[in-house]
Amino acid sequence: GGRAPSAPVLAKTLSTHEAQVRKNSTLVDIDDIHRVAAQARAAVDDMEDAITALKSQTDLECGKLQQEVVDLRAERKEEESTRAELRDQVRESEASKRRLEKLK
Repeated sequence: GGRAPSAPVLAKTLSTHEAQVRKNSTLVDIDDIHRVAAQARAAVDDMEDAITALKSQTDLECGKLQQEVVDLRAERKEEESTRAELRDQVRESEASKRRLEKLK
């Protein structure tokens, strides 16, 4: 058979093989890291989309509430002015009643 490889040649072959394995495992790790990073980016994008949706929903609801406040204030003003008119009418009718009482 062939001659056995010398110790230095064997050591060099082993270290080359080891380096190759280490390089391959590093590449796998880097791939994993890229995959995890991509998943994290996607998750962040989803969260940002959700936040944007929430903001616009909140803005919409806020706008509706502000409009309701404006409408309620307008209604209250109308009611107050109606009440004032009624008070005036009641005063006038009471005054008329008193005048009629005096005429009797």
